[in-house]
Amino acid sequence: MNEGLRTAPEPLASEARAWIQPLTDAAGASFRALYLYGSALAPDFDKARGNVNLLFVADDLSAGALSNLAAAVTKVKAQKASWRFAPLVLDEEQVRRAADVFPNDFLDLVRRRSLLAGTDLLSASEVDAEHMRFQCEYELRARLVGLRQAFLFHAGDAARSREILASAAQGTSALYRHLLSLAGEPPAEDRDGLARAVAARFQVSADALKAPWEARAEKIASADAPARLGAYLDALSSLARAVDVYANR
Repeated sequence: MNEGLRTAPEPLASEARAWIQPLTDAAGASFRALYLYGSALAPDFDKARGNVNLLFVADDLSAGALSNLAAAVTKVKAQKASWRFAPLVLDEEQVRRAADVFPNDFLDLVRRRSLLAGTDLLSASEVDAEHMRFQCEYELRARLVGLRQAFLFHAGDAARSREILASAAQGTSALYRHLLSLAGEPPAEDRDGLARAVAARFQVSADALKAPWEARAEKIASADAPARLGAYLDALSSLARAVDVYANR
């Protein structure tokens, strides 16, 4: 799907290539591709808080090859960087054949990626809707389990409630994009647009869906945090039920 290719902004693209260059050199002829993907390509990316996701693909990740690459990883980690790079290393076979196991992760790559070096191995990738539904429901219900536990033990503490909400911001944009893709709708680029679109499509509160981001940005007063956390949990529960219905469609 070539329509998913984006141009990564500078100087981010150049710094990403330079930062991971020791690994590229160590891979040698086995190197296949380097992608930048995810929220770093969004217009409202927060450099101070967000990770820059990189996908490094090599043909050979056998034990012997990994041993050679490990020395290069030490060099990569020793470098100073002005961005919070988060590299994922896969072999070519995984990239070509694992979309059924990690559908939403591959959907992010297929729909929004920048090829920084190598060959675009994802141009022909397809993600099955039923596989997406399973992972969306899993992510929603897993969040509910963890956040409900935290609510039970800490919701009486207003400051702790805001911390719980803020911690839920990680991965929220991706989850909302996946839900919209499952519903056959194009995801918005900005966070507010994502929350509004998911709320409209699944009949939940947009204010509840935005709560994790607002808590992380310290836009929610501690006194209001327990109620906002409760509303967010109710919204997640509604989303999980809605996604479960897709099994019968």
